[in-house]
Amino acid sequence: DDEPDFLELLAKFISPLVDKILTAHDGEEALKLLAQIKVDVVICDLGMPEMSGIELLKRAKQKWPDLPVIILSAYSNDQNIKQAKESGSMVFLSKPIQTEKLTEIINEALEISLGPTK
Repeated sequence: DDEPDFLELLAKFISPLVDKILTAHDGEEALKLLAQIKVDVVICDLGMPEMSGIELLKRAKQKWPDLPVIILSAYSNDQNIKQAKESGSMVFLSKPIQTEKLTEIINEALEISLGPTK
C-alpha cells in the first residue's frame, strides 16, 4: 500500500494471524521482496505509484501462479473487480475493510498456501 498509516495499521492487524509480515510501498518493491522471500499471501492496494495493484497481481501470478493475492481498494467498481478476478485475484475487498471479513479471507488464503490446519 502507498499509504504509510494504512500500511502500518494493516500490518498490526494481520500480525497475530501470520508468522512474519513484509511490507512494500509500491509494486516494484513488492516484486523484489517476492523474488527474495517465499510468502504465503499477498495483500495489495489497487492504486499504488509506479505500478497498479492489477499489474503487480499479473506479474506475481506469472511467476507464482498458486500465490493467493488479495486486492484492496477505496475505488471499487464493477470494472476494477472484474479485472482483478480475471487477473487471478483471490478476492477484491473495498476500503474501509471489515476486520472480520479480512481475517476470514486471510485464513482462507493461508489454507490455500499452507494446506489445512489441524
